[in-house]
Amino acid sequence: MKIGPKFKTAFDKLQQEISIMKQLDHPSIVKLIEVIDDPNSINMFIGILLPFPFNLLIVMEYVQGGQLLEWDENTKSFSSPTYKGFLPEEKLRATFNGIIEGLDYCTFSSF
Repeated sequence: MKIGPKFKTAFDKLQQEISIMKQLDHPSIVKLIEVIDDPNSINMFIGILLPFPFNLLIVMEYVQGGQLLEWDENTKSFSSPTYKGFLPEEKLRATFNGIIEGLDYCTFSSF
């Protein structure tokens, strides 16, 4: 089991995550193109609370096809905006295989 380094600050952890994302190169993983520290941009929430002003622009690869699933508040379930309901089995199978391949790549790569 690989145990990562202890981080001194949330910023250290953020830098480590960006470094890992830049190294990822797999067809099932959206690529990180660039991270721009722009003091003139609006603050963005990225899932962790940072104890300092934080303005990053994250440029990622364009993924054709749009959003795979969206939350339907009326039915309290996810549905496909493209297929107007549930995903067809073939699309679901291909999507799930891509997710597993991406996770496998991340699990067995050493970053």
